[in-house]
Amino acid sequence: MKTGFHSIVISFFVFWHCLMATEQPPSWVKNPLPGIYVGVSRIMDSEQEARNDAVKDAKRQIIANLGGLVETEFVDRLVESSEEGNFAYTDSKVKIIAKTILAIETQDFFVKEIVEKSGFMQKETKYQAFAKVHFSKSNHDQFLSELVAETNETTAQKFQELREIAESGQVIYALSELEKLPKEYQKVLTLTGLSPTQLSRLKQLDQRIALFIGNIRNNLYMDAGQQKYLTKINRKIDAPVTITLFWQNMDRQIPLQGIPVRWEEKPEMMVANAISMTNETGQAMCRINKILSPKHFYLQVTTNFPDSLNLQPLKQRFLFIPDNKISIHISEKINRDTEQDPFLENLLIQKFSEKEFKIIDNQLISDIKKVPVPNMTAADFQQLLMDSDMDFIILGTVTIDRTNEYMEDMHFAWAKAVVKLYDVSNNQIIASIIHEAKGAGNSDRAAGVKAIQKAGGEISQQLINQILNEGNID
Repeated sequence: MKTGFHSIVISFFVFWHCLMATEQPPSWVKNPLPGIYVGVSRIMDSEQEARNDAVKDAKRQIIANLGGLVETEFVDRLVESSEEGNFAYTDSKVKIIAKTILAIETQDFFVKEIVEKSGFMQKETKYQAFAKVHFSKSNHDQFLSELVAETNETTAQKFQELREIAESGQVIYALSELEKLPKEYQKVLTLTGLSPTQLSRLKQLDQRIALFIGNIRNNLYMDAGQQKYLTKINRKIDAPVTITLFWQNMDRQIPLQGIPVRWEEKPEMMVANAISMTNETGQAMCRINKILSPKHFYLQVTTNFPDSLNLQPLKQRFLFIPDNKISIHISEKINRDTEQDPFLENLLIQKFSEKEFKIIDNQLISDIKKVPVPNMTAADFQQLLMDSDMDFIILGTVTIDRTNEYMEDMHFAWAKAVVKLYDVSNNQIIASIIHEAKGAGNSDRAAGVKAIQKAGGEISQQLINQILNEGNID
């Protein structure tokens, strides 16, 4: 009985000694020499897993020492990889670091066994490894040399490609990509240990890129060959409104292709068809198919550069000046006497002047006795015009054909107006109006004037609506 109990005590002592005993680590674990990195693994189930994890930890330390040049997502892939082909990245920094990390060798391992109690009289062995990895200053200097050379080469090559793209007309796309280029080398410039020569090469490239970007930003232009147009109501403008976008590169004007532009069209003023993207010659245009208003107006076009580039928009404004010419001649008679200051003619001159028409005093049409207005045809109008540059003609007669004295100081008069509106461009009479109106006054003449005024208001409204296709005069 005593012997059995003694055996149990001895076994427990041996078990506890195994649990607590650890092999002493070599000196490089706690006091590594310069150029030595000690990777420490997590506690793993197998010795090989612990060794692999320790090497990965050492790789992470070396990557951190190289300057923190790559993002976290790349670090994981770098330490896990065992083949250089796994790093088919365009980023030169990642390529060089991958090559550097794959080239390191582990000089030694120290593996610590950790015995843990897993149950009554049971134990389980775990492992923690320490990896001794050599990465000296010469390794670091070689890495820097390769990194600077690769960064300089790949950035210069990309810079040249983007210059050629810009000079081919894709200027804004090239500018957008050029703005990203400094990210390729700015982190490299912050590394400690770079030689003056290495720094100089990168900074010279940085200055070249900055100057080229500034050259583009400061020399973008929008040109318009013609900025003023004469308009005629209900007519198109033969030549399209055109702008050209270009980059002035030294003595060359390089067109900006594929740039969106915004035409601030005015549907109440015109019917237009705009092209909102520059073509291969840097041009965008707006065809004006019909002018709806006789008044002057502006049309503005503005570039839509990407917001990310923070470029000031380029603008051009075009002025449209009305050039509508009209001649008006109305003969008025009251009691067979011709009025020297005809009311309807003056009213029409006022209304069309307000609409920015040019009133032409054409003596060729002042004599309308040869052909009475009611009988005039388009051919008669055309013969009157000869070489005139008018756009419209209004001819008419207003007569008081009868009066009536209703009582003392109360007279009535009836006016009859015949008016024709001729469109010169189309050689067409576009309005033929016969209108009668009744007026009252304290004499035949006063009643006649009232009748003419009443007829004139109706007629002027109809004529303006006919020309302008509007619902009101104002």
